[in-house]
Amino acid sequence: MNSLRVLACLIVVLSLFGCAKKRTIIPDDVLGKEEFAALLTDIRLAESNAKLIRTKGNIADAPDSLYFLIFRQHNIDREDARRSLDWYSDNPEILKEVDQMVLENLNRLR
Repeated sequence: MNSLRVLACLIVVLSLFGCAKKRTIIPDDVLGKEEFAALLTDIRLAESNAKLIRTKGNIADAPDSLYFLIFRQHNIDREDARRSLDWYSDNPEILKEVDQMVLENLNRLR
């Protein structure tokens, strides 16, 4: 009977830990949520502007130069952006939070 109580307590404790929300730590070499949201906001704005410019002429190289300028503005390089995008893509729940931040940023600019 005593071992049955121990087993029941163990099951309760394990189920509580199993239901606990895991806290994901963003690695040091990945942009933080706010930084990544700001970067994505600028990229979306630049891509939108590039589409408008393309309708007036052929500027196939514009996106690469726009990305370079955005990365420089955020004091990062292409590899920093790629590493952050890969990490957030592997963590979709956090990426949803970042996407929400981007939408809020864009709505403030309206």
